[in-house]
Amino acid sequence: MFDLFSYKYNPAGQPRLREIFLKTNNFIGGRFFAEVLKEVFQGLEESGCHAELRLSVHSTCTNEWMNLVEWVQTHNVHSDNVRHIVRVGSSDANQPAF
Repeated sequence: MFDLFSYKYNPAGQPRLREIFLKTNNFIGGRFFAEVLKEVFQGLEESGCHAELRLSVHSTCTNEWMNLVEWVQTHNVHSDNVRHIVRVGSSDANQPAF
């Protein structure tokens, strides 16, 4: 399932662009992604709209949850108008996702 999602959401059909700009754990620490999200959050707050932010945890390393928490805290990625949803995948393709 994650592979289908990843394939479909590659900016300009380039997976490397997704890695660079739309990840929380890349070479720039997810800074660009956080900045884009904060602009979206500001627009939601100004309009009174609400949204869900869906992020994925692939369960590929033991500290993945802590890395996500640190990213949210470091970049102050939160809004009262946004509900955070975390999709948890399995590290083994034969196991169902949670």
